[in-house]
Amino acid sequence: MYKNSNYNLRNELGSFIKNYSIKNYGEDWNYCINLSNKYNVRNNRWRKNVSCLFKNISKLDNKIDGFVLNEYDINYYNIHHHIILKSDLDEEEINKLVKINWKNKGLSEISKYNNEKDYCYYITKHYNKFKENEFEMVKNLI
Repeated sequence: MYKNSNYNLRNELGSFIKNYSIKNYGEDWNYCINLSNKYNVRNNRWRKNVSCLFKNISKLDNKIDGFVLNEYDINYYNIHHHIILKSDLDEEEINKLVKINWKNKGLSEISKYNNEKDYCYYITKHYNKFKENEFEMVKNLI
């Protein structure tokens, strides 16, 4: 069982992420992206892969912004990534870029952001439970 302070931390982080785009851009997020890894990428090896993806997206949209949160897969063997993204690129372009850049690394799933689904709270559900449950701004990975 996790302490209430951890629950409060995750809830506050979810609230911060949910409101960040509206506060900074006057509109909601555009995309939710989930990325899994074929191979074990614990520690900081994940940064290289995710950074490469965002560097390639930023070549077409240099104003992208968002957050990446990592969590373990169901077997506690590997981490996967939940991403909330602000981008001026249309859904077809984002899908294409993510699929091309992630096809050899693992599986990807991209969807339009829906404010009613509370994705921002969902992606923080395991934050601070393990050292690999990292939180990073997309801008820091470009």
